[in-house]
Amino acid sequence: MVHRISFVLLSLTLIISPLQAQMIEVSLGEINFGMVEIDQTDSLSLTISSTGDWEVIGGNMQIKDPDSVNFAIHIPEALEAKATIAEIYDAVLRYNEDNGEDPTSVEQLERENYIEFDERIAAQWWFTVIGSNPITQIEAVSSWEMRGEAGHVVLYGIQSDRYTGYGMDPAFAWFDIRNDEKLFWILFSPDEEREYESTLTFFVQDSASGESDSLFVVLHGNGVQAVENDPVSALPAGFCVNRVYPNPFNSEVKLSYSLTHPSEVTVRVYNTSGRLVTSLYEGLRSAGAYTVTWDGSGVQSGIYLIQVTSSGSSEAMKVILMR
Repeated sequence: MVHRISFVLLSLTLIISPLQAQMIEVSLGEINFGMVEIDQTDSLSLTISSTGDWEVIGGNMQIKDPDSVNFAIHIPEALEAKATIAEIYDAVLRYNEDNGEDPTSVEQLERENYIEFDERIAAQWWFTVIGSNPITQIEAVSSWEMRGEAGHVVLYGIQSDRYTGYGMDPAFAWFDIRNDEKLFWILFSPDEEREYESTLTFFVQDSASGESDSLFVVLHGNGVQAVENDPVSALPAGFCVNRVYPNPFNSEVKLSYSLTHPSEVTVRVYNTSGRLVTSLYEGLRSAGAYTVTWDGSGVQSGIYLIQVTSSGSSEAMKVILMR
């Protein structure tokens, strides 16, 4: 379940120590959760930025209860690395099918045109295959240095089909700010009808002075039962976007909407910069309930808006592509 753009979010509770307020600030934006259907997932974005003259801040985020799956942290860079690792694994399988053996390196896959990297991804991550006939792991190491480490690492175990490392633990994530901002998402997945609360803890340390402090964010969410409606007999006035599902998604996402009278309809997908990604439908529709499908396999992981326009009015739904 996602929030419509017109949805008003509640404020988030922040407990900030005096020193901490001098080191980082958190942009509230969309931080609190409203009503989320059970067995669905909602995601809200959060931005951390450095303040004052602090040049490099390293730290971590951790959700209070590491055993809880109701709230989780996801970092965009880690999701990009994960998506590229999946592409590398697909290339490995195709190489093996063609040659009867595994490639010796990612560079060989690229050299023989089994894979082509986006320039930005190639500059940000180094990818390595581990093992030989069969390859057992694929590793991504970022060009950013962390305290005591050469860089962020995302590791995919082929037999376990599991990703570990930076940004992959749902309850814990490293972050590093270099006169910049850090964007990440908090996912909320209720499994029963009740109110939820947890605490997101930030620990930060300036690498030059060694000064450190903590900041605490109280996360709230509400799990609710889905309400089933008859889309034909209970059409809303004008038009209505009913739902998008699944969300987050890793390949295809469906959007359902309803019209009470014939109307010209456009359904378009935009990225967070407002740039048109694709048009899913443009034309006349009669009254009724409809579903459109977007195949996001050709675009990068991230947040997108699916906008439905009819009779001069529009609604936009936020969706998250995660691979």
